[in-house]
Amino acid sequence: MFALESAMDELAFELKIDPIELRRVNDTMKEPIKGNPFTSRSLMACFDEGAKAFGWSQCKADPKSMADRDWLVGYGCATSCYPTQMAPAAARVRLQRDGRVRVQIAAHEIGNGAYTVIGQAAAEKLGVPVDKVSVFIGDSDLPPAPVAGGSNSTASTCSTVIMVGGPEMSDKFAYAFGAEFVEVRINRWTHEIRVPRLLGAFAAGHIMNPRTARSQLMGGLWSSVYSKRRATGPRHSRGPSLAALHSVVRPYSTDNTGLESQAG
Repeated sequence: MFALESAMDELAFELKIDPIELRRVNDTMKEPIKGNPFTSRSLMACFDEGAKAFGWSQCKADPKSMADRDWLVGYGCATSCYPTQMAPAAARVRLQRDGRVRVQIAAHEIGNGAYTVIGQAAAEKLGVPVDKVSVFIGDSDLPPAPVAGGSNSTASTCSTVIMVGGPEMSDKFAYAFGAEFVEVRINRWTHEIRVPRLLGAFAAGHIMNPRTARSQLMGGLWSSVYSKRRATGPRHSRGPSLAALHSVVRPYSTDNTGLESQAG
């Protein structure tokens, strides 16, 4: 995405068109290889909502055209996307006489809220209060589920529990899309870099739990600052080859004072 989005920005500058509008005229509801439709795609809605919240209308495209005393100010935006990876899974759901529900699946809880979202999925599908659902995971004797990683656990296990993701989705592409906005400041004398604002608006399909989803999106935004600082550090490489953690360049509160994520 970095190379593609960089090219889009360069093209927008050469054409003297707003980069958001360039993306709008080239937007599509179908994937480009086979022409299959996306399950959902609200990319431009993300850009519109994000631009309004960020104040994108105040952006000036010409280099060094925005400044605040000793600081050169730049605005940027980019598309984000991530495949909704779904792996084979099975689940055992039992309705008990007392009205409670037992959900059993060999998923993993690594801090991503699997107990919560699986219980919510069952409660939503069966129309019972979530406190009436008991979730049992972390046991290989239970029906199989994929490893928790690559953002496929929630999509796979919850889809299995609520019995979706069947043949009706086989000819569609499931992706999460988003629009990210950033304000970067560079001191004209010392070349110090500051990132005072970072905002993201995301459309990730059916959000199982807004609180945990927002937390994950916020973490992704924050780690992007870390990745860029590491990539531009004096000892960057193509892999984690630093001798010790004290050599890792990390962002702190002085680097980023405003972080906002919107999920829908």
